[in-house]
Amino acid sequence: MASIIKTVVASAGSGKTTRIVDDIASEVSKREPEEIIATTFTIKAADELIQRTRARLFELGQSDLAARLLGARFGTVNSICSQIVTDFALDLGRSPSTEVIPEGSIERVFAIAANAAIDRHAPRLNNLAEAFGIFEPRPGGDDGDWRATVRRIIELARANGLEAEGLTRSAELSIDTFMSLLPNSSHEAATGTLDEDLSRSLTEAVGAIPETPSATARGSVALVRQAKIQFDRGEHLSWPNWARLTKIKCAKTKDGQSLVDAFDAIIRVSNAKNSFVRYLIVPRRLL
Repeated sequence: MASIIKTVVASAGSGKTTRIVDDIASEVSKREPEEIIATTFTIKAADELIQRTRARLFELGQSDLAARLLGARFGTVNSICSQIVTDFALDLGRSPSTEVIPEGSIERVFAIAANAAIDRHAPRLNNLAEAFGIFEPRPGGDDGDWRATVRRIIELARANGLEAEGLTRSAELSIDTFMSLLPNSSHEAATGTLDEDLSRSLTEAVGAIPETPSATARGSVALVRQAKIQFDRGEHLSWPNWARLTKIKCAKTKDGQSLVDAFDAIIRVSNAKNSFVRYLIVPRRLL
């Protein structure tokens, strides 16, 4: 049986509701009133639509159809879908008691549903989040949380009808896209070399810091010293700190040429390191 789709485009106050009322009144002469489904954006609009449609049927002398129209489904998309799920809940193996999750409860419900999976993968994801500086304080005083990113991915997957298999394929496609943009040389080998170069440059810079650094160099000196401590402990710098090292500066006259040269070396290595990160971030913006 072929489907007929009619689209009516009209501005406010042009008689759209009247047109729909007439269409429904005509439709109930061809099918059972209880088979009618009419959706609106608001509950108020749904109430008005059914009242006006029943009034129209009374005017046409079809009081029996007007009474039976109370068995039709008039309402918002949310409410009508809820009615259908409730009516067929037992067939679906679900509880007939359903309700829309309040927006304020979404985070709590998500945590309950995802806690087991999150606990399994948390150690690895925490390390990645640390490397990318996700836990660093943000404007407004809120700390980053990769769980919000996971929830957003789930929301997008649901909105696009992606099941577990489709989401896995999407992830693999993203990885392939990222890797195709990396330089031909081994990423791991290049990263290791850059780490060694930075460690050496940091050692030279710390040795060149004057007893009283200039006001220009003060913040950069603190960053360089902290980075040197992390490297000496065998820790990896987070990506934000690599980025900050590309902007260190000092005063040539007061701090000396040795510190200027050491800072220049750090900036060159840090810029090279950040090129790898940009290769990964740019595709994310394009997808």
